[in-house]
Amino acid sequence: KNAHKTEIIDAIKTVRNNEFFYCKETSAKLTNLLANSYYDDKRQMTAIEFNFKERDIIRLIFKEFSNKEIAAELFMNVRTVEGYRKRIHEKMRVKNSVGIIIYALRHKLIEI
Repeated sequence: KNAHKTEIIDAIKTVRNNEFFYCKETSAKLTNLLANSYYDDKRQMTAIEFNFKERDIIRLIFKEFSNKEIAAELFMNVRTVEGYRKRIHEKMRVKNSVGIIIYALRHKLIEI
């Protein structure tokens, strides 16, 4: 409702590519809310290792890059990025980008 026209255009393009879109304000609020929510430390017993590419992709997901933008930034194919994202989801045991961001914040993989 209060979004700038460029953000609305980004939203339309993102949804058109069958991806999720949250405005910057909603993303920030949701991230803070979930990052400060109850965390079951028994859920993750062992430390998870991420290779350099996975860390780069996590960093770019945090910056709200789409798969296509990540591919361009890292000189990769979009399908390759999708494969990395799938492995990241599996390693973190999360379902979506918000889960990746929350996990990364909690485990200090990224900083605000």
